[in-house]
Amino acid sequence: MKTRLCQLFAWLAALYAAVLCVLYFQQENLLFHPSKLPAHYAYTFRLPHEEIALLVNGAVLNGLHFRPPHAHPKGAILFFHGNAGALDGWGEVAQRFAELGYDSYVFDYRGYGKSSGQIRSQADLLADAERMAQYVRQRFPAEQIIVVGNSIGNGMAAHVAAQLRSPKLVLISPYFRLRDLIRDKMPFVPPFLIKYPLPTADYLAATPNTQVLIFHGTHDALIKLYREAAGGECPIVLSQDEAPGCGTNSSRFGCWTCTVVNKDKSLQGFVDVGKTEFQPLIEFRDWLVSIRDKDEYRQAERRNGKLTFKGGKHIKGPFTIEARQMILEKLLAVQAAYQGELISKQEIDLIKQCWTEDILKQGSKP
Repeated sequence: MKTRLCQLFAWLAALYAAVLCVLYFQQENLLFHPSKLPAHYAYTFRLPHEEIALLVNGAVLNGLHFRPPHAHPKGAILFFHGNAGALDGWGEVAQRFAELGYDSYVFDYRGYGKSSGQIRSQADLLADAERMAQYVRQRFPAEQIIVVGNSIGNGMAAHVAAQLRSPKLVLISPYFRLRDLIRDKMPFVPPFLIKYPLPTADYLAATPNTQVLIFHGTHDALIKLYREAAGGECPIVLSQDEAPGCGTNSSRFGCWTCTVVNKDKSLQGFVDVGKTEFQPLIEFRDWLVSIRDKDEYRQAERRNGKLTFKGGKHIKGPFTIEARQMILEKLLAVQAAYQGELISKQEIDLIKQCWTEDILKQGSKP
């Protein structure tokens, strides 16, 4: 019996070691999800733009530069985009910054889009980010540069803001530390095996004079509830002093519709302790998750008008106009049940304006 137990423990230990080896050596494939673009790919955007070939250690990064259409630039925005995709999609975001009056710069990371090389270490990732910042810094003084990060790009954005001593930093759905987020999903992984800790909060501590704007919900009462909830997630705290559980267990930044997680544990925690008024929000979120990958609700082409495939699999485009109308109708019904404003009339008008632009764009296609 003792021999069998020893054999079982040995087998389990070997299996555990094998799993850790796979996770360590395949970490880049698990964390980063680039879309590749052919070298001859031609971008199509509303605004004039120029491509940038940025030489870094062992690779050439492809970038885009948009200029404001009608005015002298207010300054520059350096945008670190999120995970998945490439500049054919993320360039749309950078273009909007130019429409706001800024010179806008965005680069694909190694292995993304038309950029060469592969991500091999956090050191290379941060060195590349510094090189991007250096490129923009050669054209604008540091005090005129706003750094913006989205999702996976928040760690690089916060690091660069600290290096530049940038006056303004914008973080969209950031994480406290990527290491903590990984540990939340895979608690059996020892911290020292995580090659990309990307400690956003630590970088923020090095930017005491930087104005930091974090995008999340605007209802203070809801934010307070997130802080008090038992689900372990807090979308807004900036230090462990504010909420001791944050950054150590299952905390992360980001709004409740974030695609990184499948369930909003905090919101469910509210309902579990008797705050049943939030149940319609949970049901709406779960419904969104249930439809977001269904072919009948998604366009075949991406916003650039191209069909996209990755590994032989078709990458769906945005929601169809009909699906978006259905989502808005559902949201308005949820708002009525919730008896509180979830979306304003001004926001609805802007949404319908976007729909009209998309319909006109589709109608102009040959």
